[in-house]
Amino acid sequence: MPELPDVAGFARYVESTVLHRTVSRTHVADERILAGVTRRQLAARLKRRELQATHRHGKDLFIALDDGAYLVLHFGMTGQLAAWRADGREPGDIKVAWDLQDGWHLAYTCQRLLGEIGYTRDPARLVSSRSLGPDALDPDLSGDRFLELLDHRRGTAKGLLMNQSLIAGVGNVYSDEILFQAGIRPGRKVDRLSEPDRRELYRVMRRVLDSACERGNAVADQPGSWLIHHRDEGERCPRCGGPVQRETVVGRTSYWCRSCQR
Repeated sequence: MPELPDVAGFARYVESTVLHRTVSRTHVADERILAGVTRRQLAARLKRRELQATHRHGKDLFIALDDGAYLVLHFGMTGQLAAWRADGREPGDIKVAWDLQDGWHLAYTCQRLLGEIGYTRDPARLVSSRSLGPDALDPDLSGDRFLELLDHRRGTAKGLLMNQSLIAGVGNVYSDEILFQAGIRPGRKVDRLSEPDRRELYRVMRRVLDSACERGNAVADQPGSWLIHHRDEGERCPRCGGPVQRETVVGRTSYWCRSCQR
């Protein structure tokens, strides 16, 4: 499932292709992808609206329109964006597409109906209605605030990072990377983490996500020293050379190093 760095990549893609273009028509190929808005409502609300800016909260992308409203995109497991000119090749698996000025088109593609497209005039209210915690890279999410979120929490370190109601944006892949770089085993209990461990977890989370966003959203773009390139049982740890372990934690397949993570 796309995580915070992936959504940051989608935002950059919109900014570099179709931003500041006006919607002339909306095509909805499968209305089941819509959330809280009908086919006709979405088409009417976006018609003649300019795509002005992007904003991200966790795994959600908000595209600001020139009337103060927002198009909301959640990518599920297979959601993608594709932009092309009139003479370009149309992508497959289109669920919703927009005709834009100057012959441009933007499409939300998805092989499986696990994503969502919505519309809101109040992103903060939408975030609250979904019970999402602060964005993992929110400037207001300080180390002290992070420690407050962990107070009286039980469960595993991986479960904590993936709990979207606590911190929005981290999923299965990047939780493993953060824990690897912090030297913490995915299944370690949160209430057994010392304060220095918790502060280090915060620092590493911010560093990993910042780096991933800056380098690009593709795994291949990330540093060779990261565990993200060795997510398979029997692979070798990029730090110590030991075998990478596989374990199910909070129902998700997790990868870690027995020597480097305690």
